[in-house]
Amino acid sequence: MTAHHPIIKRLSRAAASDRLGMLDVATLPALACDAMLLGVEADAIAQLAGESPHTHPAELRDLFSEVLQALEIGPFSRLEAAEFLKRVLARDVVDGAIAARDGAGQIVALEREVGDETPTGPYAGSGFGIAELLGLYYAFDDIESLQGARKARHVAEIETEIVDACRRIAAGATA
Repeated sequence: MTAHHPIIKRLSRAAASDRLGMLDVATLPALACDAMLLGVEADAIAQLAGESPHTHPAELRDLFSEVLQALEIGPFSRLEAAEFLKRVLARDVVDGAIAARDGAGQIVALEREVGDETPTGPYAGSGFGIAELLGLYYAFDDIESLQGARKARHVAEIETEIVDACRRIAAGATA
């Protein structure tokens, strides 16, 4: 299976989320079951799939590490994990899988998680490549007092700009 296969992408996303402490490890047995159903063959996958979501988190993590090693996924540094998730979330926004404001908020949260590990830049978020997106996300605060059609128009404009910014992030061209 290639790195572009949907289940490999899901496993990579879980690995990156885990690296940042953002993964509910109780979801790992179900993810392993999905992987088996989609044809991933590895002893570690079968073992993880057979575990209960109530298995001790350390045991689930150990098994998941074996899965990742068997499939040659990762390991991610914290910054690599955040960069990977940033692009995945940006693609989700562009594809309409998540709302623009929600996706932007999740990307901003990633920047907060690793911001101290990124290069400093002239603007907030520029070290993580999201300065434009960060500004757009906080632009929602500026329109909270607006009402009716005027507010709806501004929300739509900001959401459109967020999708455009996410398109650039997903393509690797960030600002």
